[in-house]
Amino acid sequence: MAIFESFLTYELPTHVLVIHIRVLVSDGLDIVVDHQPYLIPKDLPPEFSYENGPLGENHSSINWVDLTLFDDDEN
Repeated sequence: MAIFESFLTYELPTHVLVIHIRVLVSDGLDIVVDHQPYLIPKDLPPEFSYENGPLGENHSSINWVDLTLFDDDEN
């Protein structure tokens, strides 16, 4: 199974919207797409990079905001 990841960023006046996209492709070419949006304030430490994500080394110093309002499995 192949996994592809990408980060889309959108600059807002006081925050940056980061959308983490993951695509899983099975050997049978079945495709599963998952995405997770995060809203990050612009006053971040200089060593921060978006690729670290919410589980990266800077996670403890970043106030991540999960914009997911509900789980897709519940609908």
